Amino acid sequence: MNIKDIEQLFAGLPIGSKIRHFESIDSTNSFALEEVRRGHADHGDIFLSDVQTGGRGQSGNKWQSLDALGLWMSFVLIGDIPVSPLAFLPCVAIHDFLHQDLNLDPHLKWPNDVLVGKKKIAGVLAEGTTNPQGHQGWVIGIGLNLFQKSFTPELSGKATSVVMEAGTCPRRNEVLLSLIGWLNGTISGDKDLISPWMARSRMPGRTLKFRRANQEWEAQVQGLTAEGYLQIQHLDGTMESIISSHDLTIPTDY
Repeated sequence: MNIKDIEQLFAGLPIGSKIRHFESIDSTNSFALEEVRRGHADHGDIFLSDVQTGGRGQSGNKWQSLDALGLWMSFVLIGDIPVSPLAFLPCVAIHDFLHQDLNLDPHLKWPNDVLVGKKKIAGVLAEGTTNPQGHQGWVIGIGLNLFQKSFTPELSGKATSVVMEAGTCPRRNEVLLSLIGWLNGTISGDKDLISPWMARSRMPGRTLKFRRANQEWEAQVQGLTAEGYLQIQHLDGTMESIISSHDLTIPTDY
């Protein structure tokens, strides 16, 4: 199935009726953000690239996407978004695609990672801007590892792919088709994504060792606040809401 066929299938739906495909691009998120600012991107547009020369992840981290071995894409939402928290939308959709369509056992790690076991298989990056009319626009980037059989030394043991977990993987356009379907189903479903996210995570109830800079502490994950912040209880009983994961290390061995 080619891109035009996929576009036709999602005509009239919130996401996927227009897909802009590149062989290589610096970053789908960076390009899409600029297109929104220039007024050249509409609600639901998807930007897809075989290769990213400057793929970006959360907190300024690089996303390994120099080869056409994954699904590297961003989609645009403009105006009032019917679901919240927005960054949970693709996480829930990716989880359900991997679980329901590929029979894997993924789980969600706050704030925007999808794991299989202890290893990251997908990540999400949501960034905001405005278009020339002053409307709020959001660009949500997705990096989903598909065909990798190994990773660089710094990612070895931390990252995984569909092929590494399932032994096989559908063609990339088939993955794109299925994932767009799950994105549309998620954005048209529950408006509050707190409970759906919690149901797909193993974090609630776990006592984990957190680390930021030179500080390390243990706390039990209680859940999420209404805003999607991580709610933890320290060993002395005090509660804390963690707003940002910047410079925060959360273990995956749970």
